[in-house]
Amino acid sequence: MGQILRRISRITKTYLSEERSAIPHDLPDPDYELKKEFEKLKETKSSNHENSETVKNNSVMNKALAYSILEIPTNSSKEQIKSAYIKKIKEYHPDKVASMGTELRLLAEKKTKEINEAYSFLNRI
Repeated sequence: MGQILRRISRITKTYLSEERSAIPHDLPDPDYELKKEFEKLKETKSSNHENSETVKNNSVMNKALAYSILEIPTNSSKEQIKSAYIKKIKEYHPDKVASMGTELRLLAEKKTKEINEAYSFLNRI
């Protein structure tokens, strides 16, 4: 009986160690991915300054700009627009980065406002 228990114990240990080794240990931290996205957004901030100014002024918002903010094709349906909006809001919502510092939170607020303006513009037309 003791030999059987030792064999079962060894088999179990082998199985568990193989199972652990099958789990990838180099998965990125979700916060790291979010920080990387905001860094990319921050880098493109100067090139997108014109877009944020037009949204801020709300005078030159057009279809092409709204579609580019939501990153969807210009022939998208209402469902596709709504889906892209929800995806973008989830990505850039300020509550998601509240603990990461004021600068990221402010950047997220600007991007969220831009996304909201684009979505409301596309819903009006």
